[in-house]
Amino acid sequence: MPLLRLGSPNRGGFGGLAGFLKGAAQSERATIDAEPLWQNDAILLDAYTLRTALSAPGLCFAPSGGVQAAALHAPHSDVPGAGNVSRDPGAAPITLGAIVRGSEVATTARRFAPLRAAFAEILFVSDGPPNSRPDGVRIIERPLVGDFAGQRNALQQAARCDWVLQLDSDERPDAELLESLGWIVRQAGAHGLLSIGFRRRNFVGGRLSDLYPDVQYRLNRRDVRYGGVVHERPDLPRGWRDSAIMLAGHIEHTLEEARVRARTKVYAAMDSDGARPEDEAALLRPFTA
Repeated sequence: MPLLRLGSPNRGGFGGLAGFLKGAAQSERATIDAEPLWQNDAILLDAYTLRTALSAPGLCFAPSGGVQAAALHAPHSDVPGAGNVSRDPGAAPITLGAIVRGSEVATTARRFAPLRAAFAEILFVSDGPPNSRPDGVRIIERPLVGDFAGQRNALQQAARCDWVLQLDSDERPDAELLESLGWIVRQAGAHGLLSIGFRRRNFVGGRLSDLYPDVQYRLNRRDVRYGGVVHERPDLPRGWRDSAIMLAGHIEHTLEEARVRARTKVYAAMDSDGARPEDEAALLRPFTA
């Protein structure tokens, strides 16, 4: 098994993070050593951060030994990450869920239809009687009553799989994320993670917006519950330490300018911190690298 070292070239390393990740991406299986570039280098990837970095080229990370496993479980460590990486193309049972308006059920079901083969089930929580009962979609009716977290939690509780990917009716995973969900779930289970965050690309009027990476924690174990009336997030026992960000693919979010402006007003009426005018401004501004 080849050894990939982040450190300086005169010690057999790649001499930089970009080269290190490129070398990892070209390997089906390898041993990873994220030794710093030099003694006082600012780049130091502990096991927790290394796992996220390696997810960009679609690689699973397994820590080598007890020290690395402890660093992975209790970030952040001052010990450079080390372990084995491999590709894991298999599938895993996942519930695809969405909270929807009753009037959106038919449209959302059509939008999700191409995704059916990738998931064990599709589950909707509708805020009222659905306008359709599509084949292959399980529907639960529950009034919204001004509480998005409550809707998400009802979906979590009703899911039949151990892992649940929750999307909004105007979101979908891109091809790279869809292909990566299986190994991401298996790695998360092996590492004791409860929640996974993905970058989201927002397209407003067909144009990529400047609200990026806009990380959304939407892949969660079934027993995880959300908190917050709006801008809801998973409520985890150890906070962010029970979660990780994976860089394989994106959630793609499509909406119109009028919808952006309208939802700001709706969220403001629901919660004192709901409006977030800075998010509206970024959504309406074209993306700049």
